[in-house]
Amino acid sequence: MSWLANFFISPLGILFGLSLPALILLYLLKLKRKKQTVPSVLLWRQSLEDYTANSPFQKLKTNPLMLLQLLLLALLTLAMMRPTMNLNALRGLDYYVLLDQSASMSSTDIAPNRFAVAKRKVEELIRGMGSGDRMMLLTFGHHTSLVVPRTEDKGELLSALDRLGIVDTGTDLSEAMTILKASIGDHTERSKVFLISDGAIPDSENLFPPAVETVYEKIGEGGSNVGISRFSVTRPPTDDAGVQVFVDLTRTPDRTGPETLSLEWNNQTIDAHVFEWGEERNYSHVFQIPSVEEGVLTVSVDVEDDFALDNTASAVLESPEPIRVRIYANGFTPLARAINQIPETQVQVLPPKAYSATSETDIHVFDTWAPDTLPNDFDGVLFLGAAPPEEVGVEWGEPVDYPIVLDWNRTHPVTRGAEYRNLQVAKGNRIGLSDEFEVLLESRDLPLIYSLERGDRRFLGTTFTLVQSNWSRLYSFPITLVNSIRWLEGGASRMAEVAVFRTGEAIEIDTEIGQTEMTVINPLGEELTVSLLPDQRNFFSSTARSGEYRFLYPDGSEKVRWVNLLNEDESAITPTETLAFGEEKIEALATARPQSREIWPWLAMLALGVLVIEWWFYTRQSWV
Repeated sequence: MSWLANFFISPLGILFGLSLPALILLYLLKLKRKKQTVPSVLLWRQSLEDYTANSPFQKLKTNPLMLLQLLLLALLTLAMMRPTMNLNALRGLDYYVLLDQSASMSSTDIAPNRFAVAKRKVEELIRGMGSGDRMMLLTFGHHTSLVVPRTEDKGELLSALDRLGIVDTGTDLSEAMTILKASIGDHTERSKVFLISDGAIPDSENLFPPAVETVYEKIGEGGSNVGISRFSVTRPPTDDAGVQVFVDLTRTPDRTGPETLSLEWNNQTIDAHVFEWGEERNYSHVFQIPSVEEGVLTVSVDVEDDFALDNTASAVLESPEPIRVRIYANGFTPLARAINQIPETQVQVLPPKAYSATSETDIHVFDTWAPDTLPNDFDGVLFLGAAPPEEVGVEWGEPVDYPIVLDWNRTHPVTRGAEYRNLQVAKGNRIGLSDEFEVLLESRDLPLIYSLERGDRRFLGTTFTLVQSNWSRLYSFPITLVNSIRWLEGGASRMAEVAVFRTGEAIEIDTEIGQTEMTVINPLGEELTVSLLPDQRNFFSSTARSGEYRFLYPDGSEKVRWVNLLNEDESAITPTETLAFGEEKIEALATARPQSREIWPWLAMLALGVLVIEWWFYTRQSWV
């Protein structure tokens, strides 16, 4: 029955044709009659003839009413099969349809949006397939999806097309071209590619399409848009510096005049900026606001345009995780008390005998004592008046009495803002340093404070102890200590964790030991179960829609991440007239392609006419 699919959308509608023999059977069946007293036997002859005519399986007489009813059922059967009439259909071709479902296809410059119009174009192609034609349907956005492999089944193609929707991502056609080249192979003489898109395809000139006829069907009529193309949030290390929000806007050529850019904190407007477009296509602005607590920062451009998806962008600003500091010292020393006063630290003091190289923490502090080997896991290490392990590369020498402070590095993050003129040291140690070290505080005879960055690990050391100096009583001591902890941890990363994600990017999942799965609720409200691999970094990559993603943990806690478009190519919604593939340029054309029309409405109207005639015969009793 597969050949029926070439001429009918719903070939299974033929099953309704079983009503035709059922109708004939009804006419053959004997009618049940009641006993009736008659005044004359002259009527017996007529009654006998009627009885014979209505006996089962007798030869039927010509009955116009029955013929009209059979015609009515036949027309209804054909209508339910949804026949099509192909006009100028090319026979025996393979169609490869690439449907753009990227973010810009949600533009409303054509009603209801570009993607809906594009789907209608694909539907026309499907209905126009002739006998022997096949079609492969692919969609592309950030990735390419094979929706339906090459098939002649129009019903399968139409059903799959109806389920397709837009994804809020950029456009990448490289995967689609790879799939096409593998699928077409050597069958170039019977293959044809249809690219249905608005042309927002970056780097298309670096792609080489299959060596077959390629038709670019442009979707869109222009469009007006102002969108957010870049968005970042930073908080400098000092608490009084506040928060800086950087925004970059882009526009289509038709946009002129003033625009308003607003900044919201947890749905409350806290700042706004009015500007006017110049000749440039882009405009940048930096919001400088006081320090805020954790929550959602949202920037929006107050404008009505044809592409609403890029009018807002959000970021989650979280409270910093504590910096884990482990101090190895005999008792709760002045050093331990000072570090414990730093708000972002979580301090643990242990005796030297409790040291283990396998212990995990962010910063290890060794006060007047150091182990023979470095810890396996750390961000930074502070050696206070102690000789580092040999692998650090510091050559520990003889002691020096009363070294005098000579100068210090005023730009390094550790010593910035500190004054060391009044520092007095009773005893220090000479050291030998290679060129990879940096001296931060020096005397005439020896370095007093030194630093080292080796990969993603940082080392800081002093050649004197607190008890051999007056440093703990000077203002430079807490300043240097706070700077040291933040530098050893990696700078300002713990001071403000800002999550800004783009659609299509993977989000790392914070997992606990033994956790095997968690639930993620996407912007559409769908609950997704994510399997987690033990002892590995886990990522969530199903971020094709912009908006809020909620990560639900087994203990009832949750974390929120916001995903934004932030794609200048997608915000430039003006359709492209010419696509360049390598040296080949493809113009947007109104393509001459197979056309078809469904004729079931005509059959339904004809069936209605037959029904009217049948009703007329019945009321006039014009049958014999």
